[in-house]
Amino acid sequence: MIRLHEQVLKVSPVADENPQDTKVPLDEIDPFSFMAIFNRGVTDQNRIAIIDALKEEWQLTSDLPSDFDDLPVVNSQNSWFMPYKYKRNPDHVSTLWRYFVHVLSIEDVSQLDTDLFDQCRALNHVGSASLTMGMFWCRPDIWISVDKKNRAIAQGERI
Repeated sequence: MIRLHEQVLKVSPVADENPQDTKVPLDEIDPFSFMAIFNRGVTDQNRIAIIDALKEEWQLTSDLPSDFDDLPVVNSQNSWFMPYKYKRNPDHVSTLWRYFVHVLSIEDVSQLDTDLFDQCRALNHVGSASLTMGMFWCRPDIWISVDKKNRAIAQGERI
């Protein structure tokens, strides 16, 4: 993420705080905050540039996306799924990583570990909407985001 920032790409903040108002290098990140780097309310051009830089960094060969229609996005000003380090529980990031691996490994929604889901939801900066958004980003074949837009559609409202 720091290298993306150095390339002058519009990514999430790369500085943490510990203690309060004291900037320190970000030394850990959860997978959902990482995916939020390119799933934030920024231009498609910026999202593609970020993904292209990641593709180059990791020497991937897949095509770049051409659009992001209907993909849920987090608020650009609050895209981390974790608070600053001085407020973060020691197991915050590891709990989100454990949940991410779990979500990737299950074959059917009935296998969801709801206790682990609730543990994640109880973390500071993680709510149902953001957590289900992250689930959708990594497994759109079985999860739906329960963000404001999808809740409105489910309730029969016109968007």
